[in-house]
Amino acid sequence: MNTILIFGCSDRITKLGNSVFDKLKGYPSIGLNCFPGFFPFTDYWLWVDNKKFGNCVYKRIGNSYEPYLPFEPNVELFGAYTVASFALDFAVKQGFKRAILYGVLDGEYKLLEKKGIHPGHWEFGYRHFYDDKLLRIPMQKLQQFKSIIYGYRNKIQIEIPYMSI
Repeated sequence: MNTILIFGCSDRITKLGNSVFDKLKGYPSIGLNCFPGFFPFTDYWLWVDNKKFGNCVYKRIGNSYEPYLPFEPNVELFGAYTVASFALDFAVKQGFKRAILYGVLDGEYKLLEKKGIHPGHWEFGYRHFYDDKLLRIPMQKLQQFKSIIYGYRNKIQIEIPYMSI
């Protein structure tokens, strides 16, 4: 199979509802950060810069996740600013040709504050699917994330079905 699903933590995950489980049955998958803590059916779990879990790709074996690929960022796995970029690099190195991303760049971003006249400096609010805490991010950073993720298009076909930025 040449397609892998990558699940992030945007609030879009709550809108997917039970279809998340159907999607997880159809393809190999990677859960980013907290995602597998709520949906423990991904084949891989990837953390970057987490004190408890370290920089590691974990593989699901039975009902638990075991360390599969501890890595030093930009040595064994490459990426920048977003864990999704490391997941894409891992997918490429595992031989996948297509990645479908859910919960990545598809959140409900709401304008909070216009800092100056350039939209790149405007602040947007967003939430993770697992809590109601309002987080802030400048449009410039969102566009940077998008650029980094799309930078992998020469290595793997990328689809973000619900992209919102």
